[in-house]
Amino acid sequence: MKHPLEKIDNALINSGFQPLKDGSEVSYLGEGAWHDAYLLTLRSNEKFVLRFPKVISVYGDKVEFCEKTVHAEYGGTKKYYELANKVRSGVCPEFFTYHAEENNTYTLETYKGSTVDLSSLTNEDAFDLGFQTGELFRGMHELDHGLQGFGYLSWNGSEIEGQLKTDVSTSMEEENDELISDYEALCNWDKRFKENGLQEKHLECLKERTIDARTVAFTNQDCSPENLLFNSGKLAVIDPLPILYDGNSLAGNVMNCYEAIFPTFYNTKRYEKHRFHQYNIELNQVADGFLEGYSGGSIDIKRAVRKEQFLKLANLCFDHYQLISGELSKSMEIRFGTKDEMVERLPALIKMLKNIDIS
Repeated sequence: MKHPLEKIDNALINSGFQPLKDGSEVSYLGEGAWHDAYLLTLRSNEKFVLRFPKVISVYGDKVEFCEKTVHAEYGGTKKYYELANKVRSGVCPEFFTYHAEENNTYTLETYKGSTVDLSSLTNEDAFDLGFQTGELFRGMHELDHGLQGFGYLSWNGSEIEGQLKTDVSTSMEEENDELISDYEALCNWDKRFKENGLQEKHLECLKERTIDARTVAFTNQDCSPENLLFNSGKLAVIDPLPILYDGNSLAGNVMNCYEAIFPTFYNTKRYEKHRFHQYNIELNQVADGFLEGYSGGSIDIKRAVRKEQFLKLANLCFDHYQLISGELSKSMEIRFGTKDEMVERLPALIKMLKNIDIS
C-alpha cells in the first residue's frame, strides 16, 4: 500500500514531532476492522504506530466522521491506557494522542511490538498470557476510575462518560428482564434450548445478578489475540474497546470469546485469516489462565464469571436466531457467516451451553 507521507508528516508535526526524513521510515502494519495502521521510526529511533480511520470498514460500512464519536472512542482509549498503566506499568502504550477533524483524524501511540502469534505459544505461554490478562482485568475492575454514567461511552464536550445516566441497578434489572424474554423466544424457535435444563440454568444465572454505582468498572470489551502482545513473557494490550459496565460480565465475555466465538467463527470473513480453529488448545489455555488470574483462585468469582459466560453465549445464540429468521445484511454476514453456516454452528454452541459449569 502506498504510504500517505504528507498525511503522516502532518500528524507527526501536529503531535509535536519532527517530520520523517523519507518514506523508508514507514511500513504498513496492516488493516484492522476500522483503521489502517503504519509503523513509524522517528529520527530519535523511537517507534510509533499511526492509525487512520478507513473510508469503508471491513464490514462494508461507510465510516462517517462524527466529532463526538471520535472523542468518545479515542478518549476512551486514552483513559484506558492511563489507568491500565497504573495497574501494571507498561502494559499499554505509554504515549497516546489523537486528533479529531474531518479528513484529518488519526491516533498516534507507542509501538509495543507484534501481536501474539498463537502458533508460537506453548501451553504454558498461553496459560500465562491469559493469567496476566485476567490479573489486569481484575486490577482495572478494582480501580477507582472516576467516570460518570454506565454503558457505552459518549463525549459530553469535555470528557468521556457512560451513555446511560439512569440508576445502574434499574438498568441491570431491565437488562435481566430482556434476557429472560429473549431466551424464551429462543426456546420457542428451537426446543433444544429448553432441553437438558438449559432454560432453568439460564434463570439460575440471572438470580442475584445486580450492580450498583460502586461496582461499575471501566473495562475492555475486546481482548482478542489481535490486541494482545506477549513478548519475553510480558503482556501488553493495545486497541481496547472500553465500556463502563459490570466487571464480571466483561470477564465472562472474554471467556465466551476464547471458548466459543473464536473456535467456531473461523469460517466467517471477519476471522477466517486467523485460522482460530487450528488453535483450540491454545485458546482454551488462554481462557483457563484468564479465569485463574481474574479470580485469584476465588471459587465465588469463578462461578460468577461462568454464569456471565453462559449468558453471553445464550445471547449469542439469540443473535443467531434473529439473523437466521430475518434479513441478513452484508456486515452481519461478514461477522456471523451465511445463514447455513450459522445453522451448522448452533449444535456446537448448544453443547457449550450444556458444558458450562455454573455450580
